Amino acid sequence: MRNILIGTCGFPTARSRYYSLFKVVELQETFYDLPTQERMSSLRREAPADFQFAVKVFQGLTHTSDSPTWRRIRRAKLTGNLGNYGLLRPTRENLELWDEFVNVTKPLNPVFYVFQTPPSMEVTEDSVRDVVEFFRTIGGGDRIGWEPRGC
Repeated sequence: MRNILIGTCGFPTARSRYYSLFKVVELQETFYDLPTQERMSSLRREAPADFQFAVKVFQGLTHTSDSPTWRRIRRAKLTGNLGNYGLLRPTRENLELWDEFVNVTKPLNPVFYVFQTPPSMEVTEDSVRDVVEFFRTIGGGDRIGWEPRGC
């Protein structure tokens, strides 16, 4: 039997209070910019030992460079062809960015990764094929979930 985890997206109250109410949170801050390992380590240290983190995956993997939320990117150093980022395509740029994202979020030992694609991403046979190939390439099994917003 699987455990059911109940929490929220982000901390709607003080973290100390939240930790006493729930055992998991989906971090929203990891979506807007690549976090630092130091920040992720700090969150892990302040949370109770049995607390779990799900992380919303960095938008560089899910959204194209013309997305208005890209204006919030400060730390991420996106190299190569900007047109090859986003939409969970199995491009070199996305795969390298995924490796970097996993590395910086490693201190949290995430229980789950949420890949939220934008409403502008059409869910077609081709886009689903790309997403499946991306997930097949990165692995992760039951620790990943795709939230398509454009259905």
